[in-house]
Formats: sequence, structure tokens, C-alpha cells
Amino acid sequence: MLIRKSRCLRGIVITILAGCMMFVLSAAAFAEESLKDQDIEETNKAYDYTVQTGGDSVGASAGISSGGWASLGSKLSYMKFPEGVSGPDGEDGLWCYCIDISTDTKDGHKYSITSLDAANYYDDDAANKIRTILLNSYPNMTLEELEADYELTELMEEEAFMATQWILWYYSNPDGEVDAGGGNYYPAEIYKPSDYPRETITMWYDDEEGNEVRKSSSNIVKLAKALDALAPAAACETEPADIKFDKIVYDDKVIFDYSSSVGAETLENVKITIKDEQGRDVPFALKGSQVIVKRTELDFPEGTAKLTISLEGVQRLAKDVYFFSPEGGRDASQSRVAAYEGTAPVAKDAVFALTKEEFEEADEDPDKDDSETPTDPADPKEPAGGMGDGELLDPDESPETGDDNGRSVLLWAIIAAMSGATAISVSRRKKA
Repeated sequence: MLIRKSRCLRGIVITILAGCMMFVLSAAAFAEESLKDQDIEETNKAYDYTVQTGGDSVGASAGISSGGWASLGSKLSYMKFPEGVSGPDGEDGLWCYCIDISTDTKDGHKYSITSLDAANYYDDDAANKIRTILLNSYPNMTLEELEADYELTELMEEEAFMATQWILWYYSNPDGEVDAGGGNYYPAEIYKPSDYPRETITMWYDDEEGNEVRKSSSNIVKLAKALDALAPAAACETEPADIKFDKIVYDDKVIFDYSSSVGAETLENVKITIKDEQGRDVPFALKGSQVIVKRTELDFPEGTAKLTISLEGVQRLAKDVYFFSPEGGRDASQSRVAAYEGTAPVAKDAVFALTKEEFEEADEDPDKDDSETPTDPADPKEPAGGMGDGELLDPDESPETGDDNGRSVLLWAIIAAMSGATAISVSRRKKA
């Protein structure tokens, strides 16, 4: 009888302790998620590239009459780099292609750079095909290289970029319609070079004296078909950086932990500033990738302090094909694309709203005795080694919180308690 009671008691104790363990761990997980439940407004401010047409462009036109008629009128536009960014040869920009035949280019419009795959304009197959075309065509390859590789004769610049543009439009707008003028529209698939039945195409361009020249070109057809036949290239090696911010609030300070989607090794010259809602500089300290603001530095008009954290820097990009996205979205100006190797600007604003209640209800600061010297708010702060020396912090695992260690201690404590309860039960059973 005593043995049966002892087993029953042991089962009850273990059940209660297991329930407590589940409750405490669930509460800890909920607290962690609540900690990250934050109202953040993030803005990409790297719309610094400027597309230039007019004097800084090369134009020509031709007509396609396969299954209809459509123009190959095109301009190889110049994408101007922002201040502080230059190509590998010291150039202040690069030549780029139209990648959306349905939208006109707005001269002087601002653009940001992203990967071809992240543009979300095309499926993966089309993106890989576009990458292949640009890596194996003009101006990534010289006219002489194109002549040798594709058995062309006296290739002109206008012929090279028109052949490239021809095949790009087929993959960028396969389901769209082409305005052929006079109210006539044809399916964009008319631009598929491999279906073009002729060996030549007639083109018009201006010579050096500004006179319009008409030429029957075989180079355009041969090059476009050769580019169309290339096997798709692999996905991009270097993704343009996306900065992510996470907020951790303690009773006496708030930590803004930032990380990069591509890692620290591709980022350079990172600068950080913080301003309040009135535009005043807010002092802060830096510890690796953590931006630390003391509660005493904050004002709470109407109970809320709104801070804007600005991070600016440059990223080194490997040789690949990149997409230039217009500010305001796809319809604001024609999207551009180019093969490129060099640096790109990184600029992100994050706006955080902090309330007095958050600090009052937050956990006690585990490093309250640590000395954290605020920066000079008039001088943008650069972390040691750019984005910080060594690996960036995992945004889900801050060393300040010690979540994993805390859970381990809690778990071992519960296991020890369960073991103790079991030992007591066994002892009673032996006495019985």
C-alpha cells in the first residue's frame, strides 16, 4: 500500500514539475518574442544612382518584322554613381541597359542597386538568362572580344548594344505587349531572336557628324542569336546588403543591435547617427554591433520617445549582374541593369518608438556597472573595423540577454528538482 502511494506521489510531483517547466519555458519564449515585438519603420536611403540620357547615351534603332513590326530603338544610358563610389577603373558610372520595355526612362531619376534575383520582376530562369547575356556581351566584353568569340566582322558599338538589348527585352517582358506605333501592339515574344527568320536587320544611327546612316546589319542578328543560345549562368555571388535592426530594452538603457544580410567583410566606412523626433542628436555608445542609448538621454513627449537611427556605408560587390531599381517603384522610371564590379552605397534609416512603460516593465540591466561612454553626437560614429570586428551578433541571440545560458540553468535546476523528488520517493519506498 505504501509503495503504491509512493509511486502515486512521485508521479504527481513529476507531472507538476514538468508542467512548471513547460510553463516557465513557454513564458521565457513569449517574453523573448514580446521583446522583439516592436514598431519599426525602415527606409532604404541608398537611392543615389542617377540615370542619365541625352548627351550621355548612345542611340540607334532598327525594325523587326517577324510576325509583326516593332522597333529596336534603344539608348545605352549612363548610370551615374553617387559621390564616394567609383568603378574598378575609377569611372564615375557605368553603361546600363533598359530592362523593362513597358516603361519610359525619366532622365535624372534616382535609383538603388540590388541583385537581379531580388528585383522580383522575373522568374529564376529569366534572371539567370539575363545574367548570362550581360556577362557575355557589350560593354562587359570589348568589341574585339565579341568579334572573336561570335565570328563577327567590323562590329560597331551600336550593333553590339542593339543585339544585347534585343534579347534582353525578350526575357524581361515575355508576357507584355510592344507599342509598334500607330495604335498597333504586338506580343513581346516578337523579340525572340532565335525565331527571327532573316540573316540581316536594317538599322539607323547617327555618325560622328550627326548624319543619319542606314545600314543592313548581319552582326546584330548573329550576336543576338548567339547570346540567346548561351546556357544560363549561376546565381549572383554577392547580394547587395540589407541592414536589419533589433531592439532590446532594459530598465536603464535601450540597445539597437544591427546586422547585415551579407556579413561584415563586404562593408566599409560605416557611420551611425541617432536623432530624436525634434531632429536633435542623441548621444550613444557602441559595443561591436550594438548601439547603446541610456534612458537618461531620452525625452518622452506625451510618454513616447521616437528615435531615428541612420546607418551609412559602402559595400564591395563582386563581378556580377545588378539591377537598378527606380525610386518610387517600377512605374516611376524605366528599370536598368548592368554587369558591374566595385562598390555600392548602403544607407538605412530605422525609426523606433519607445515608451516610458517599456523601461519601467523591462528587466534589470545585467551590465549596469559597465562604463559606456557616449559618442560625440555631432560626429557620426564608425564602429571599429567598419561593421565591427569579427562576426556580427545573431539578432536572435544577444550576449547582453544570455537567453541560452539562462534557459540551460533553468532546465538543470528543474531536472535537479525532479531528481530530488524521485530520490525522496525511493527513500520512502525503501522504508516501507
